[in-house]
Amino acid sequence: RRLKQVMHLRNKFYNRGLMLNGSHRRRKSRIRLLLKYLK
Repeated sequence: RRLKQVMHLRNKFYNRGLMLNGSHRRRKSRIRLLLKYLK
């Protein structure tokens, strides 16, 4: 397992999602990103 790499990518995409969406639907987009990049 490349757990560290997965966590790093997940954090990167999570931060990018926050920048794009701001506070608009933050929680939903976060869950969507997590599901997307965990699969």
